[in-house]
Amino acid sequence: MYSRIYEPVSDLSAYLARIGAGPCEAADKEYLDRLISLHQTHIPFENLSIYDLDEPVSMDTEDLFNKLVKRGRGGFCFELNGLFCHLLKGCGYDVQEARARVVMDQVYGGHVPPGNHRIELVRLGGRYYFCDVGFGGPSPSGALLVEDGYEEEMEGRRFRVERMDEYWWRMGMCREEGFEPLIEFTLQPQDPVEFAPLAGYYSTTPLSKFVANRVLNLRTEKGRKSIFNDVYTLEEDGKVTETAIRDKEDLWRIVREEFGIRI
Repeated sequence: MYSRIYEPVSDLSAYLARIGAGPCEAADKEYLDRLISLHQTHIPFENLSIYDLDEPVSMDTEDLFNKLVKRGRGGFCFELNGLFCHLLKGCGYDVQEARARVVMDQVYGGHVPPGNHRIELVRLGGRYYFCDVGFGGPSPSGALLVEDGYEEEMEGRRFRVERMDEYWWRMGMCREEGFEPLIEFTLQPQDPVEFAPLAGYYSTTPLSKFVANRVLNLRTEKGRKSIFNDVYTLEEDGKVTETAIRDKEDLWRIVREEFGIRI
């Protein structure tokens, strides 16, 4: 029943072309950073299937490949990081699926949220690196070393990793007013099939922010583009411009012209 989740990507070269990359290079830190950055700037985070189109979400590799690569769509975290895991493995990386939870907006009333996110952990030189191409908010544009207190600046933002306890770690941003937690994650190995029910739950339950809100996000060379419900926001060179989306025709035009998605 779940065997298709474990199938490799059918056409690795097409996937690499989708994100503007050439053939696989050496499976090192430099190329890993490049894959993450290219993925974030070419394949958008988007929940149109959930919010607007009433399309089911599938974790099967071929379904994800058809949606993200052949059809030129995006997806939410379980889809984006799920397929990216296959890309990393196909390029020779030692990858471990990891369970995570988003804590940046406290949408659960200050309580610890349930596992609502997925990241990948890549092992290089005996150390883990945090990798994420499926976060709808500010995220490292490369692989971030998992080491207590480690900080690194990427694309004008300074990210920090902290150890919380025996099992959980926290990744967040260093701001002038202090540390802002974004994502909590565990190093405990997860089987890919464990994310299938999570994807099904968060794509259907009214408790999910992705069922309640339209969310799109795409990192650019100068900032990022995003849609939240009926507002389109462009962040470029530190300047923020917000535009109201008038109707569905206007929405699909912006989705097509700014995010490269054709519905």
